[in-house]
Amino acid sequence: PTPAAAAPAPGEPPARPRYVGRWAANEGLCAGGAWTFRREGLSTAGEVSCDFEGVAVVDDGYEIAAACVAQAPPEQARIHLAFGPGDRTMTVTGGPFASPPPLIRCGD
Repeated sequence: PTPAAAAPAPGEPPARPRYVGRWAANEGLCAGGAWTFRREGLSTAGEVSCDFEGVAVVDDGYEIAAACVAQAPPEQARIHLAFGPGDRTMTVTGGPFASPPPLIRCGD
């Protein structure tokens, strides 16, 4: 039998985490108002950016330790990313985000 592909260790993010890409509150914002998620951080269309310092896989998505800047010096934050069916929607909670809307994946 062919050996199975090596899976990441439990709790470790895969080579390309599901959150990587461009996300927006609606399709109309994908062109100029998308949030950009990279393996190592995120930036919003506004003034917020975060550098990810630790990413852990949890049951419904990711738990992230980050340093975020939102019109002030960097602050330590915990961010939780949860996904809807088929990974087409993502909910962001915690960090400097008061109550952002669910985000949809932009068709990049």
